[in-house]
Amino acid sequence: MKGKSRPLNLVKEEQGWVANVSGMLAGKYKLSAQSNGGKNKDEAILTLVDQPSELQNTQANHTVLRQIAKQSLGAFVGLKQADSLPQILQRLLVAKPVLKSQPNMCIGGTCGDGCW
Repeated sequence: MKGKSRPLNLVKEEQGWVANVSGMLAGKYKLSAQSNGGKNKDEAILTLVDQPSELQNTQANHTVLRQIAKQSLGAFVGLKQADSLPQILQRLLVAKPVLKSQPNMCIGGTCGDGCW
């Protein structure tokens, strides 16, 4: 496994460390990680496969979806709670005016003095 070295950002998650490997070709890779200025080191072999999306697990990860909803100040609604969606949307969506009305304001025409 000789080849080029490139940095790969690892992010700490609840179940361990996660890295985005999109754009990397299928094959074997040696992953070397270090922290504390090189005091702590670890290595692992990583095998990437080219798997068609039809064969991937497409089941919803409710834990991740709940986390996304919480972080984005949204809501997670399961299939059994779908009837409550209109009430949830009404509570979460707050409409704010884009343009405040002004006295003597004319839009799309002429109306004499006082228009801008």
